[in-house]
Amino acid sequence: MKFEGRLQGPISSEDPRLIQYMQDKFLVKPSNLPYNLTSNIPTNWQYLHWSHIFGWEFLHYYIKYIFQEKVNGFFFEAGALDGEFNSNTLWLESNLNWTGILVEPNPVSFESLIWKRRKAWLSNSCISEESHPRQALMLSHKQRTPNLGNRWIFEANTHEFDNIFTKNPEEIEMLFSVPAYFTSQCFPLSTYFRALNVSVVDLLSLDTQGNEWEAILTLLKTDIIVRVLFIEHVKNLTDKSIDKSFVDNIQDHSYQLVDHDDKYNYIFFWKHDSILKDMMHPQKFKRYSGKNLL
Repeated sequence: MKFEGRLQGPISSEDPRLIQYMQDKFLVKPSNLPYNLTSNIPTNWQYLHWSHIFGWEFLHYYIKYIFQEKVNGFFFEAGALDGEFNSNTLWLESNLNWTGILVEPNPVSFESLIWKRRKAWLSNSCISEESHPRQALMLSHKQRTPNLGNRWIFEANTHEFDNIFTKNPEEIEMLFSVPAYFTSQCFPLSTYFRALNVSVVDLLSLDTQGNEWEAILTLLKTDIIVRVLFIEHVKNLTDKSIDKSFVDNIQDHSYQLVDHDDKYNYIFFWKHDSILKDMMHPQKFKRYSGKNLL
């Protein structure tokens, strides 16, 4: 059997053959060319108008608050889209000389991601919630007509078929988009870091539209250190209250909840990090209020 046949699992996330396969087939090197950003085009008003939604301001506040003095850091962002729309990491890369890896399963979105010339590794793949690779059927959404608004609002809802989002589609998807299906190769989180020889991750941002909880737990069982976690986790699409079971489970792995919003975004920091622990001290910590953007 060819090794590709093993990619449906089970094979260990630490298997050297899997790591080599990712390096050869699923990693695109950072660009050394100037950025090619849509936000630099003033006439593209639809892109600019919708580019900071889905809790972006909440997350961006904490990115600046936590990392404003951290240069040359390393990030991981899953659900990267085109690498600019609603990006949680572009500011770190362009202002503080960070690098990292951007993961996007949708091949159409991935073409746009390459076009943006980010200074980070790119991977056209998905995240496995198991400790081994597998293949997944994905569901994306396309605009019925180009003039219905920003295409990325629809493509941001790419997710695995037959999960909570498939069973509870939003009205905007039903009225203004058509479904598109594709198959994606999924890898455990640790495989990406082994392939890049990274043992410390400053920021891990996970927005995979499902299975985030399970995926992150596979990583927390390894020796890879993640300093800050941004996780979009949906307990119930009709209930935006905090998911206490989810929070308790993550905190049982040496993390502390920093904050959460009504867009299902949760922020945690690693409790053994002395710099972050001091920063989050109750007498120093400045919580996001909706008005205090840095």
